[in-house]
Amino acid sequence: MVNTAALNNFMKFYIEVPRFDFNVLPEKQVANFISNANSLQNVNDQTLSEVMERTIVNDILQVLNDPEIQSKRNKNFKSESDLESFAATKAKSLGLTTQQLSVMLSSAYIYLPYITKLSAKEEGDYLDILIEGGIIWWRIKSREDGTAEVIRVLNETTKGENSISLKTSKGKIRKHSEYSFGDFKVKTSPNTYAQADAMLAFAKNLGVITKQLSDFKLQTQVMERSQNGYKFSLGFKEGVHLDDSFFLMELTEDYNGNEQAVKIGFLRISKTGNNIKTPTALSSAVQLYGQKGDVGTLIMEHPRLGVDTRIRLGLKTGMNVESGHTLGIIESTAENAYVLGFDFSYNLAPIIGVTQTFLDFGFSLGALDAEFSPTVSKQEWFPLIWDIGMGISKKFWFGRVSLPIGLSGRYQSLYLFNENEESISISGTGISFNTGFEYMLNANAIFHFGLEYNLAQPVTSISTVIDGEEIIYKSESDLDIWNKGGYNSLGDEAMSLGGLSLRLGIDFSMGSSSINLFGFLEQ
Repeated sequence: MVNTAALNNFMKFYIEVPRFDFNVLPEKQVANFISNANSLQNVNDQTLSEVMERTIVNDILQVLNDPEIQSKRNKNFKSESDLESFAATKAKSLGLTTQQLSVMLSSAYIYLPYITKLSAKEEGDYLDILIEGGIIWWRIKSREDGTAEVIRVLNETTKGENSISLKTSKGKIRKHSEYSFGDFKVKTSPNTYAQADAMLAFAKNLGVITKQLSDFKLQTQVMERSQNGYKFSLGFKEGVHLDDSFFLMELTEDYNGNEQAVKIGFLRISKTGNNIKTPTALSSAVQLYGQKGDVGTLIMEHPRLGVDTRIRLGLKTGMNVESGHTLGIIESTAENAYVLGFDFSYNLAPIIGVTQTFLDFGFSLGALDAEFSPTVSKQEWFPLIWDIGMGISKKFWFGRVSLPIGLSGRYQSLYLFNENEESISISGTGISFNTGFEYMLNANAIFHFGLEYNLAQPVTSISTVIDGEEIIYKSESDLDIWNKGGYNSLGDEAMSLGGLSLRLGIDFSMGSSSINLFGFLEQ
């Protein structure tokens, strides 16, 4: 069962945004499309597009290519009242209401969101939901002879995913009886609750895809130019937020004399004008790279999700893992590790009003640089370190160069295991401080070179599985073996997973995500 109430709400929120004037197509036409679509044996973008074009699109063309309507459209309607007056007299002969004909006469685009797959899979205590589908846009265009044609201008696919736990940590059944998004609330079962978050990610992606159409991108001209940036008449009314990005555009002609817009620079919103409260309020933007513009220069929106993916490859040094800390598995003290990290960073600027401030959630996995003891070398042990954490970071920009600083809390672990299912897990917490140097390669990618210092806290958890026997060290005296050192020759100094990391990486600005990343911040 599809959670249609949630899906319709998300579509209205992310696609039918205030910048567009949306009308609902006549119910008779929609019913005809649904009837034909429901009879399809194979549902995909092509078959749905064909049904759409032989039902709704065909109906619209029949109306728009009526000789009397062609004549009126060629002369243009001088006002909204002219359009309504003509519709009132013509609608009846076409078997339509005045409102239905008015919608057809004033429409420039038609869109069809669709779902081709909805699957639910229960594994253990978890329910996994996958939604696949996309969106198709058609443009209604008038030919030079006055007739109309409908052109397919966009056909993009995407997906949404979600996974929920069906039980609490104490083994009780979770109800998942209600899902909320802003003022919208709907009663749910666990299945439809999981669907809702997947549909939210799906709808977000469709919203960004829609804004990629050139006619739908916000665009205007620079109204004021100063040494520090630009001002223009877009703001809260059009859905512009702090840190939204725009391109400076220059109009040129190609070899055939056709006018085209060329990107010459990149801007980021530094202050959003509240043109809902004050219609004349202007937004301000700073330029990060490219040629300078001037008053009258065109700017065009660069739609993104507001989430960055950060990939880091690093060398961590200054650790202290002695042979005794691993119960003799490694031969000598290990101080270094090679680490690969992934972060997802949500731009908090529109929420807190502070530019380039991020909530970071990430994890890393690496290999301890260690030599194994000859007594275990044939058992093929693998020494891994991993961590997971959350924190806050901020970037200070100077043109296309930025200096980032960040602070995060980490849960980190050294995990040694072999092919005989023997293992040692040593875990604790830590605090990481990071900074670095970044260079913007283009609008969606940033090169990063950084330093991170990890201050490891005392070990809080030790477990071993040796010869099939599991031992868990809980008491303070047991943990002192790793936290203080000098006990039973297990380690002369305290064990530490902390140290200094040198990191290279790339930040990518995301245009879509199948998972509703940081969705709790937007609900």
